[in-house]
Amino acid sequence: MGKFEAVRERVEGSQRLQALWACSNVTAIVRMHINDHGPVHVKIVTRMALRLLDLLLEAGVRPSAVDHGLETEDARVIVY
Repeated sequence: MGKFEAVRERVEGSQRLQALWACSNVTAIVRMHINDHGPVHVKIVTRMALRLLDLLLEAGVRPSAVDHGLETEDARVIVY
């Protein structure tokens, strides 16, 4: 298992993060009357951010994390 998969498993399995995202959704929807900012929103935004990173990588763009001694997989963890 790579770094990214390990981090993703920990995030998705974290009850604390799930609770925080649920609370942020209450604040957004109930108190502020704006759109979803809970777990569904987090998944959508994360998926789009990772897709953008993939497109940049396919176009030959080197993540700045690599300039600082990290690997491309670390860039995926950072974006996630």
